[in-house]
Amino acid sequence: RQSRLAQSQAMIAYRIAVQSAIAQVRSAIRDVQTNSQLIGIYEGSRIADTENLRALQIERETTQGLTPTFLNLILSTQSSLASAKMAELGAKVDLSQAVATLYRSMGLTLDMHQIQVDVESDATSNLPPVQSISLPR
Repeated sequence: RQSRLAQSQAMIAYRIAVQSAIAQVRSAIRDVQTNSQLIGIYEGSRIADTENLRALQIERETTQGLTPTFLNLILSTQSSLASAKMAELGAKVDLSQAVATLYRSMGLTLDMHQIQVDVESDATSNLPPVQSISLPR
């Protein structure tokens, strides 16, 4: 009777672990998709700000003087462009982290980096297992 109870508990624990792993993979996939979309959005913002600044620079070259209002517009556009670049880079970093989390949740981190770990155990020895790690060349 106790063995059936232990077996039932082990089966429940196994199902919970599988459900948890599936939830982690799904969450990681959503994060990758979201961050991919954010890169596109921030890239579009950066391109628009770049074009705005380029147009202002052309206008500056064709006009004689710089008014305080026009100078403020140029500085504001430069600030907006810098913010857009930072947001785009931040989204790229977030995507890289999301991809790494996805690989980790799928158990593929070592495979993706072509790293092989061989573990050999000697049952007659009290020493820890010998490990050899081979890295890609």
